[in-house]
Amino acid sequence: MTRVTITFGDKEAYSLKMGNNLSEVYLALYQEVISVRWVWNEYMQLFGNEERVKILNTAAGKFFNMIQGIMSDDVVLAISRLTDNTSSRGKPNLTVKALDALVSEQHKAELLLLVNSAVDAAAFTREWRNRHYAHRDLAISLLDDGISTLPNRTTDNIEKAISALQDVVRFLAQKYLDTHIVFDASGFSGAVSLLHVLRDGNQKRQDLLDKHKRGNLDLSDLPTPI
Repeated sequence: MTRVTITFGDKEAYSLKMGNNLSEVYLALYQEVISVRWVWNEYMQLFGNEERVKILNTAAGKFFNMIQGIMSDDVVLAISRLTDNTSSRGKPNLTVKALDALVSEQHKAELLLLVNSAVDAAAFTREWRNRHYAHRDLAISLLDDGISTLPNRTTDNIEKAISALQDVVRFLAQKYLDTHIVFDASGFSGAVSLLHVLRDGNQKRQDLLDKHKRGNLDLSDLPTPI
């Protein structure tokens, strides 16, 4: 997962309000959740609009098809990790499930509802990770369309899973820091800028092709090698 680096300022201030153990896990989870939100926002900026997909396909269809798969898989894996069990092979994991043991008793019941909602929303990601990413399930691999036997991985259920993770982090900020978090990663966006460059480049290439068809293409019109 490509991570968005956020400066939290004085971490001791978080520790004073939340306790050292909770503040460390909270800040790490916040970093991961904002990162998965950023990647997903970039994905939707690129591939969530038919007109934009046409621009990508015209520029380099096979390449951007590969990028689409990588970004989507990256997000699904990140969601799966953040809703993992508290440990794997005896080693602790960074997961929302770890929060239950760290928060005060007065917040546990409400937090548990949010954590369970996030885990439920992310359930489909675990099937993908265990049977397609981390391992290649033989039964799925031998079928012509074995991938269709996995749970639906739609933009809607990915969005719901990310939003559920945000709710967990937002809850802690409200209860311990008296802060309302807005998960806006737009300041890190580069997808729209890329689309503008590609659109202009596509048009330039078409102009050169038209000029070539008319028989008046000059060598000076051709782009210099990269």
